[in-house]
Amino acid sequence: MEIVGNVATGDAVLGSSESGAGVHGINGQGFDPGGSGLGEPSAGICGEADSVEGVFGASTRQHGVHGISGLGAGVTPPGGCGVYGESHQWPNNAVFGSSNAGHGVHGINGAGNGTAPTRGCGVYGESATGYGVYGASSAGTAGVFDGNVLITGALTVQGGGTIGGVSLVQMIEQLQQTILQLQNSMTALATKEQQDVNSLSSSIASLSQG
Repeated sequence: MEIVGNVATGDAVLGSSESGAGVHGINGQGFDPGGSGLGEPSAGICGEADSVEGVFGASTRQHGVHGISGLGAGVTPPGGCGVYGESHQWPNNAVFGSSNAGHGVHGINGAGNGTAPTRGCGVYGESATGYGVYGASSAGTAGVFDGNVLITGALTVQGGGTIGGVSLVQMIEQLQQTILQLQNSMTALATKEQQDVNSLSSSIASLSQG
């Protein structure tokens, strides 16, 4: 069956359902052919397929897909997005990605960096020349790590940072002072050792002459 809608204003095709899908589109044998399938999903639009995209959105100048959860005025992206999600109620998610074995969300800038993590990630970002992952906040915290942190490259800190409530600059200054104190102690020990050796040599020489 083919349905074609073409109007100047209003809805070209309108589907409404109290319990099922307003519009349910199936390509080929649908999702999980021979298995349990999707059943009767409740959604405004449901798309399923066995070998192509279940739902496809494209736009020349705007968003390919725009999804909203909750009410309110969100922040509009400066340009068109492949997928643009909004959420205005806690704890709703604007975009949610989940994977049992792979990555929940994988974002690539440019050509990527050519490497891949050895384990699945909740969020995996990569870039050849830009930022793999970038976080910003005007009044809150741009990034929070609840657990151990592994850094395989260089760590650069700009501005005032703290660890355990102590300024990183103060920690570095304290570390430099500790290193200087250790160097002075090592120099004093070496001087004392040389003095002891000289004194022992003089004593041995005196005994030999006696």
